[in-house]
Amino acid sequence: MRLPFRRTILLMVLTLASMPFAISAAQTPVPMPPGGEWWTAWSSCDITPVQYGPAPENIPGTPDSIYWLQGETTSESDIDMIVWLWTGNRPLPLDGVYASDGTFTKWLWAFSEPMRDIIATVTNERGTEGEVQFGGEILSSTTGPINGWPSYAIAPEPGCWTFEITATALDGEIYQGRVIFPAVP
Repeated sequence: MRLPFRRTILLMVLTLASMPFAISAAQTPVPMPPGGEWWTAWSSCDITPVQYGPAPENIPGTPDSIYWLQGETTSESDIDMIVWLWTGNRPLPLDGVYASDGTFTKWLWAFSEPMRDIIATVTNERGTEGEVQFGGEILSSTTGPINGWPSYAIAPEPGCWTFEITATALDGEIYQGRVIFPAVP
């Protein structure tokens, strides 16, 4: 039995998509963290690499084994920022909820010093706006980084999302930085 051309192409694409490597040089593979978890986010943009293990020492109160992103500082600030991916090493789902298990896209934005406020601008490569809903700053290291701001990240469509962050330290210093992360259907 001979398959129609479109069905053959679809089967080839699905087979390639299930393989744990990038399909073309224009795509940015994100390294698979230890422990066998999956990570198959392919994109034509530069995704902020997912790290696994202890966060930088200057981010107080972080656990030893977490998935995190190092924020790219875009200002003259000497403050560092990481994003702790509470929901693991998965791309963002659409509308902020993973259909597979019903969990929300909870991220923790953690800084090397205390912040008094934080805002985010979230856009994809087409200019569509996403959203980050922030909670208040975590003040106790028993619940996470001392200088951490819990959030809920919402991407309304697939694509590569840039999270531009502006945060103000207690002493008035302004931190500006970004992370780039994919969302998939």
